[in-house]
Amino acid sequence: MKTRTISFLIVLIVTVNCLFPQNQRQNRDSLFISQDSRNGYILPVHGQIHILVIFAEVIYDTGNDPCPAGGNTDWPSGKLPVWKNKLFDPYPTQEPKGKVTSFFHESSFGNYIVTGDYLINPDFPDKPVQIKASDKVSMTSVVNKASEFSEFKTAHNFSIQDFDKWTMTHVGHEKITPGTDSPPMYEHVMIIIRNSIYPSNLSGWTSSRSPGRLFGIESDTYSFFCTHELLPFNILLHEFSHMLFGGNNFHAGGSHSKKAGYSYFPHIQGGWGMMGAAWKSFLTTNAWERRRLGWKPDNKQFYISTLDSVGKVEALADLDPFNPSHAGVYLIRDFVTTGDAIRIKLPYISEKEFQQWIWIENHQTSAFNRSEFDKFQYQYAECIDNATPGLYIYLQVDKEDLTGRSIFEGHADYLRPLPANGLWDFEWGDSTVQNPWCINNNMYFPHEMKTGRENPFSGSHEMELVFGDYNSNGKIEIEEYRVPAIRNEGRNYLSKLPVLGAKEHAFVNNGNNHLGIGTNPSTSSLITTVTAGNELYPGRAPNNRTVYLNGISIQIIDKPSPVNGAIYVKIRFDDYHIRKSTRWCADTIILPASDALHPIVLSVEQKNTLHIDRGITPTRISIPDTIQKQFIYTKPTVFIIGNKSTLHVRQKSILKISNGSVVIFGEGSVLKMYKKSTLILSGGSRLIMGKGAVFIQEKGAKIKVSANSEIICQ
Repeated sequence: MKTRTISFLIVLIVTVNCLFPQNQRQNRDSLFISQDSRNGYILPVHGQIHILVIFAEVIYDTGNDPCPAGGNTDWPSGKLPVWKNKLFDPYPTQEPKGKVTSFFHESSFGNYIVTGDYLINPDFPDKPVQIKASDKVSMTSVVNKASEFSEFKTAHNFSIQDFDKWTMTHVGHEKITPGTDSPPMYEHVMIIIRNSIYPSNLSGWTSSRSPGRLFGIESDTYSFFCTHELLPFNILLHEFSHMLFGGNNFHAGGSHSKKAGYSYFPHIQGGWGMMGAAWKSFLTTNAWERRRLGWKPDNKQFYISTLDSVGKVEALADLDPFNPSHAGVYLIRDFVTTGDAIRIKLPYISEKEFQQWIWIENHQTSAFNRSEFDKFQYQYAECIDNATPGLYIYLQVDKEDLTGRSIFEGHADYLRPLPANGLWDFEWGDSTVQNPWCINNNMYFPHEMKTGRENPFSGSHEMELVFGDYNSNGKIEIEEYRVPAIRNEGRNYLSKLPVLGAKEHAFVNNGNNHLGIGTNPSTSSLITTVTAGNELYPGRAPNNRTVYLNGISIQIIDKPSPVNGAIYVKIRFDDYHIRKSTRWCADTIILPASDALHPIVLSVEQKNTLHIDRGITPTRISIPDTIQKQFIYTKPTVFIIGNKSTLHVRQKSILKISNGSVVIFGEGSVLKMYKKSTLILSGGSRLIMGKGAVFIQEKGAKIKVSANSEIICQ
């Protein structure tokens, strides 16, 4: 196997034309209100679009060539790339072969047909467009040079008119086909250059402007990027998808950089999807994207659906915990081939805050569905685990509306993976360790997930770049992140880049098969911190600074399926049982108040510990507290048990409150300590029994309160 060093730096720039004259504000407002994401952002997302590709290279008559002649077998200097016919199919087919054509065919269930062809020089058919370095390489100089060919000619003899199937309208509005442009316009010109300095290898950008006149004809949109050798699938897909989804605020699934704008989370998220890039795991689209663009199989009625418990009838799977009929058993088939997905709205979040949803997808992977995309992007490497068939789960924050004036607004990293091996306060090694040529040989700080450092509400996970004040200067800066690339497993270093996907991230029947209130990860809402080097809403709404507990339970059922590859899932909305020891850390955690119709009893089951603690993973990026000469970017946890709700600490179980944390029982609420259970307060923590709250201590239950902690009864 040939090992390659992959650069993870992606330059992403989106430029959008000014679409509305200033003196037409009323018409502009009407156009904004009429936007629909299922019309696409700039380009259409249904029907056929035909892309014109231009291959180019730089002749360095000045400066240094970053990719000198020789050594590159997939794109030799002076030649067109070996993979020139593997990008797009020139014509629509039922079984596409081109990689990009195949991807969109699979993702859209055949609703979006992306074909293309490449420009050739009639006099030198296997020679790319060549630009002298002294002529200042740019997309415009490439287009101008290509226009000097003796005639417009493509590899499969298309005319200019063949690349004008649509007329673009306003952002988010339905596009017109057949095209009515006069003169015609190319829908999209894709410039791929072999050896430029800017953009550098495997980076680039896209734009809704024209790069210039190619044979006298303008283009609606273009993209421009570089690859020294590899077929540039990731960057190509990502940049083109900007024209379908929106600007840099749609970076998700492993593509975002704080320099490109604000993110909903303090950490840079990985994951998967069309808007992913360098840090993505799976190569597939995701269910959020399919819904956003209106892609579903013809035999489905709903955009979010799966099968019922019998496995024969389509069931709406956009679930509301306040609707008891939505609980039950569902059969979820392979996501890639059927589009099955389940989504659950997280309850109790204030209307002033970002709303959140949990998505569930069943990825049976390439071994089952023969998709070339349902696998981790570097799975070809011997050091990388194959993706495990199972459920893959993630959180959606905001980015919900499909119509209206705000559908292209919001922030990046709106999807956060919830890997099955949980969220933690990582313990980082003191020094870097070299990755032994697993995709790269970079130096990384190893991370360890130690028992007792679980943090399902405000910790970090292996599929995100983790920010922190690593230079201890009292602020978290835009370049201060670490990559979970090397896992420390008891002094054994696992160098498999889990940030790009690992077998432990899948929920499977014979492993982690449950997501609920007391699991890690959890079904509770998560903290958000909109930031890009500074906080946009410091410590306040619409950020989610409160974790709302709920009774949502997602459980894989060990039951034979009538459909090959399908998984039975039981959904409950009334499961408030903590069946494993867990540690909760957040600014504020709320167990909702009870009423006569909806009594809430949170139960720490036998021989388990509920630890209310102060986390150390940053939940803000400035104004730290100083504790034992260390900067801590969190607050002590405040856990509020709502009025008339109950907390049971069962036999031989422990309720532990530490490091300045506070537990408050509301009016009429109950704390019941069963026999042989233990209540421990330490580190300046407090337990406050509010007016009318009841503390029941069975015989044999123990209470241990350190000198600087206290129990307060109001």
